[in-house]
Amino acid sequence: MGGASDSRLRHDIELIAPRDREGYGRAVLGVHADGSFDVETARTGFDRDTVSQQDIAALSTRQSIERVRHFVEVQHGLRQKYRAQGMNEGQAALAASGEMEDMGLLPKGPTIAATEIAAAPAGQKVFTIPSRYFRVGLFQDIAAAIASPGKAVKSDMGDYLGYSNDDVGVRLKTWRRTHSQFVVEIDGVLWQFDSQ
Repeated sequence: MGGASDSRLRHDIELIAPRDREGYGRAVLGVHADGSFDVETARTGFDRDTVSQQDIAALSTRQSIERVRHFVEVQHGLRQKYRAQGMNEGQAALAASGEMEDMGLLPKGPTIAATEIAAAPAGQKVFTIPSRYFRVGLFQDIAAAIASPGKAVKSDMGDYLGYSNDDVGVRLKTWRRTHSQFVVEIDGVLWQFDSQ
């Protein structure tokens, strides 16, 4: 998420340090949400009347810090909610991300749709994923797409977690970076996935 240091904002008071033209600190101010401030410490001769609201606004990172805090709080709360509903960690993360997209806290992510096929198209690479991987929480976007054939479901574009020494997740992610379609074999059944 980036943003300013969370430690600068405590108990609704943000610490900022205006500097002089040479770049030396003139003071440390404790700025309240309404823009008023207390001088926490200052160099000799510092005049608080030389600090304008424009100076404070230019140095403040309050909004960025509060935005990050809100994001983390909502994300944690949603994951807890979905975990309490019986979802595993992977499912809970996807559901939370989807809800956060609907709330406008995350950009709309990519989707995939699954279609069962009899044979892979010529030249199409086939990735084998045993169904037991789904039971331990891996490839949750693929599992969700198979559970609702033809329906676009949210897809995780981060790295897939590995299973033992199987690198299928790494190979599949590499393929998906440059291809909008992929085929997966799951316990002998072929599924074609279209990314959007």
